[in-house]
Amino acid sequence: MTLRINYFDVVQRAVGTGDAKRLAQAIERLSATFRAGRPLSYGDVETRRAYLWHLLPAHVTDVSQLLEDHPALFEGAALKVVALGAGPGSEVLAFLDVLTRRRARGEPDRLARVEVQRVDHFGSWDKDFAALYAAAREACAERDPAFGVDYELEAPASGLVADLTLPLGVKVRDAVREADLVLGINLLSELPPRGEPELPEGTVGALRTLYAQLKPGAQVWWVDREGAPGVRERLEAAADLALERPGVVRSELRTRHTRCGSKPTRKTRTLYNRVKLPTTKDQDQPVLNCRTAWVALTVGPRLEGE
Repeated sequence: MTLRINYFDVVQRAVGTGDAKRLAQAIERLSATFRAGRPLSYGDVETRRAYLWHLLPAHVTDVSQLLEDHPALFEGAALKVVALGAGPGSEVLAFLDVLTRRRARGEPDRLARVEVQRVDHFGSWDKDFAALYAAAREACAERDPAFGVDYELEAPASGLVADLTLPLGVKVRDAVREADLVLGINLLSELPPRGEPELPEGTVGALRTLYAQLKPGAQVWWVDREGAPGVRERLEAAADLALERPGVVRSELRTRHTRCGSKPTRKTRTLYNRVKLPTTKDQDQPVLNCRTAWVALTVGPRLEGE
């Protein structure tokens, strides 16, 4: 039986709770900010820690299940990924989880090397990501001792800093140019002004630049919270922009529902005894369900003269 990794345990080992009362208050503020559609900033430790406890385990489960649903990703020998809006590194942890889970259960995967480059508006996530990455790698090596020997995942401790409402910098363009897969998860809904159906003007230009960098065969997946105001319109607009490039194929907008694979631990339940969220009726708890909408893009071969 494959060892199940509990990502509440990973968060606990990586960042702990600190002052539990202050963390509970930070979770309440984070939830209120999301509900009100106000801009979010992750410049302070408490807000980042609140995000990790409240959201990260469910997000890792959601991304890992999406990856599991696409086994063709694991057929090549190597895979380069750019994860946009991936400050805390949920996408990295999801790849770690799926890689080791598939190997541990005997899947005949050829994939021996995965490289994931995080890109985020906030460089302040780097220290938290390094701690999460170390804790998750330890758990994954326990699940499959061949991890780190027969196959490997690499993710730089320092992410690239970029604002998707501004022109893309050289480092981001270079990373996208080499990528086999570009992920944009829970990103488009967060771009200011939040809640509006239109993409910001600067984002339209940034996405055109991003799409122009993609190599033949590369894929882009846009995934976001289904219930976020304006998100379906933004996903459709982002996908349609890619069609300006000849040879790009897009999927229909799809919906998914994923139940968090990590059960709240005793430490988690103790923490949430202090949390008071107006959105829950019976018991305050971290996010345990992800309802997402997503669309996939695939770049065809370059046409003569392109």
